[in-house]
Amino acid sequence: FFSSSMSLLESARVCHADIEQCQQEIIEEFKTEPVTQKQQVLHEHFIKRKVDVVGDRAAQLLSIYESEDFKNIGSENPSRVVSSFYTRLAELREYHRRFQQSTTVEAESEGRVELISEDDLPVSFSAEECYGKYVDLHDIYQEYNNLKFNFDNPTVNTTEANQGANPLALAAARHQSIDYATFLQRLGQFHTIARKYKNEDYRKFLDRLCTYLEDFCRRTQPLSKIDVVMKETEAQFENDWKQGTMLGWDDMKEEEGVSGKKARRRFFFGKVALLEAKIQRYLESLDDVVQNTISNLERKQTRNREEIDAELEREEEATRKALARKKDDEDENSEDEDMPRIRDNPLDLPLGWDGKPIPYWLYKLHGLGIEYKCEICSNYSYYGPRGFERHFQEWRHAHGMKCLRIPNTRHFHHVTRIHDAMALWDKIRYETSQKGWRPELEQEYEDHEGHVFNKKTYDDMKRQGLL
Repeated sequence: FFSSSMSLLESARVCHADIEQCQQEIIEEFKTEPVTQKQQVLHEHFIKRKVDVVGDRAAQLLSIYESEDFKNIGSENPSRVVSSFYTRLAELREYHRRFQQSTTVEAESEGRVELISEDDLPVSFSAEECYGKYVDLHDIYQEYNNLKFNFDNPTVNTTEANQGANPLALAAARHQSIDYATFLQRLGQFHTIARKYKNEDYRKFLDRLCTYLEDFCRRTQPLSKIDVVMKETEAQFENDWKQGTMLGWDDMKEEEGVSGKKARRRFFFGKVALLEAKIQRYLESLDDVVQNTISNLERKQTRNREEIDAELEREEEATRKALARKKDDEDENSEDEDMPRIRDNPLDLPLGWDGKPIPYWLYKLHGLGIEYKCEICSNYSYYGPRGFERHFQEWRHAHGMKCLRIPNTRHFHHVTRIHDAMALWDKIRYETSQKGWRPELEQEYEDHEGHVFNKKTYDDMKRQGLL
């Protein structure tokens, strides 16, 4: 019994040691600031792995502390304590004589160096993704262009098909394909697609897009609680779906006693709307990546192959210089850590990619001295028109809109006051409700003489005995 109790204590000690070591390595990793996109991904995956180890060791400790053997430690027969102690001591000496004890710390350190080295990645990226800097949606973009609503160009007269026109040429003329950049800009604007086009092919397109975005988030943001965020999104969706307050699905409010074809149709649309809500939530967290992808496409379209290769070489050279400068700064700080630091940024200019203040002319060019306040973001200040434009898709503004129970769509861009946002949301819901099916005005009835009335007029005339 004494031997088993020592084994439990040793296991608990090892778990505590592993937890403390992982915590110390996480602290050391946080002290190093990544320079490149690849280093940023490695940095987060290393921390994620250590956090998982801490959670695993904590679960083992909990099982040890809750076991009956651990609770009975100290209740053994005193007469057996000495003999059991020497028996256990002999076993330990024999074990260490046969096996040279390896240093766990050194082995763990070697694993850490291997994980965060530039030649190894725990996840893979395509060349287009550039280690998570851009998204690669080319295959999904091709699938989007093949959806039904892209083959319904209203400017083409379909009667030409009956006049001997080539069916293939007519189909090509009716096809409304868009370029890749426009596709990225329209991501998430599902309310602009007519409901008659939201069929099984559209659901498969949404499912594939949602799968890619989830995988991309897990690869580039391993420390994010994606599962928790998705559960919150699903709960919010269920509430909005029952109340009929989802943008584009306002007339799908839950009804009791619905069965048959109408119930199946509602169930299918519910799956489609849930996928749309998930994709919009993923796009909120990846807005910077999508915008960087669009900017990169625009740069590529205005340059030839030689200019693109030259730009890549300049970026690599700038990265190497930044790494060398960072190493020199670390060496200098280690030598002169006791000396007071000299303030070299009297104008309090923003820092550039190299950690130094940007030039003053660039500061004025981008209007970084102009302050924009957003009441929806709790009166948070944004500096420069570009930062102000981009903040409408960032997490702070999205959280403020969510607290107001308003969808963060393009309709509300440049709206910073809560009162204006609420008024615009009421107007959009009213206009959407007016576009829906109103049987009292649009359902037609015909009397015995062939006169056509809407439902309301027909009922009034019938009650008055005029029909």
